[in-house]
Amino acid sequence: MIWRTWVQNIAQHVNSAGYLSNHAHIGYWEPCNECFRSPTLDPGYTSGQVAYRGTYAQLVRMMQDARCIIIGNSEDPITALGTTCGQAGYPATGVDPTAQMVMPSTGPLPTTGGKTSPYVQVMQNLLYCACAGNSCSASIGGCPTASAGSAAVDIISAHIYPKSYTPEQIPTEVESVRSVLRGSDLNKPIWNGEGGWGQTSTATEVNDGDPDLEAAFLARFEVMAWASGLARSYWYQWDNSGHGTLWNPFSISGCTVPFTSGYICEPGVANQQVYDWMERSTLTSCSASGTTWICGLTESSGTQAEIVWDTSQTCSQGNCSSLPYAAPPIYSSYRDLTGASHPIGGTVPIGIKPVLLEAQ
Repeated sequence: MIWRTWVQNIAQHVNSAGYLSNHAHIGYWEPCNECFRSPTLDPGYTSGQVAYRGTYAQLVRMMQDARCIIIGNSEDPITALGTTCGQAGYPATGVDPTAQMVMPSTGPLPTTGGKTSPYVQVMQNLLYCACAGNSCSASIGGCPTASAGSAAVDIISAHIYPKSYTPEQIPTEVESVRSVLRGSDLNKPIWNGEGGWGQTSTATEVNDGDPDLEAAFLARFEVMAWASGLARSYWYQWDNSGHGTLWNPFSISGCTVPFTSGYICEPGVANQQVYDWMERSTLTSCSASGTTWICGLTESSGTQAEIVWDTSQTCSQGNCSSLPYAAPPIYSSYRDLTGASHPIGGTVPIGIKPVLLEAQ
């Protein structure tokens, strides 16, 4: 009752005329954040904060309740009651029929010994009660909801934090999520609901705050998220001082470009450049030759371009190493992560920071 009342009140509030007169419309709803961090859903979970302590059946009921109240499809099942949304007697249903429900996010991790990440297994159990390799018995009453979890969501969600792997492995981690989906879920969009380098990323990724390596990480992250087929990817977080900082209220080393009441950091500048590279472009291919990564694009004008970087290179205290890359003759200039354009004279110096090669 508390959950249903809260969902109804918040949904009605944010869809009221007064609220919408000066706020954006909330079109997507996720009933639980990182519920995979649960010793109940994942009997092997022993580290970090606990996000959820209920059962699979209770979580599915919360998802169904929220879907019924917000979207209001009368034929949607309410499994725990053995009835439907239209027959369950909610005080209000269909507050916003245009909304979509986002699956409680999963968290892909590097596979070890060929085993699926336990977080992905929790997602699979939530959607289908699969329970393979991750017993549902720890959840009181087991998992009696079959595929009701799948029917309650429109969007598959993951949180992508390459802390123990490089950004170039993001497509593999996204595939670990996609590989356990079934039926209509294979056609649902997959989002990265949040992701970045994170506060506990290893020194090899961002070198404890090196601005150049942070810019390189962000650019590689966004390009590889694109290459993985994600429908959306949200960076965490623009103004967070500990996780993926792109803006700082103070002018400090690496954060010197004035913007609003503070300063954009070097990876924030890189974020704008990569956005410009990707906007209205089509990714045609993305592959590695040794340590050199090449992602081909077709720009909105129809011209060819490619994003290139080399993972064997690095940066330290403002100096970045590079290797000569023999640019295909169709390319006449390249842009770096500061937005500067440079002519190509046969070869391009490429390093850990991606550059965009462009034709005339």
